[in-house]
Amino acid sequence: DTAPDIILVDMLMPEMKGLQLVDRIRANARTARIPIVVTSGYCEESEGRMLARVNALAGFVKKPMNPLEVIAEIERHLD
Repeated sequence: DTAPDIILVDMLMPEMKGLQLVDRIRANARTARIPIVVTSGYCEESEGRMLARVNALAGFVKKPMNPLEVIAEIERHLD
């Protein structure tokens, strides 16, 4: 049973908001320290980066996502 190295979370999901999922991830001792990158198509890049900083998230990627940007953001946070 292994935990992921990084988690990518969409801010707008059908059952819950992205920050609700982030809270659940952080509440679990097994996953609390995993870097989380959020994504959204409903805010500007600067707003998304601020959202990430305020919520102590690893990063933000704006939708529609460019695959190279996603890879670069993920690589920034992996050892």
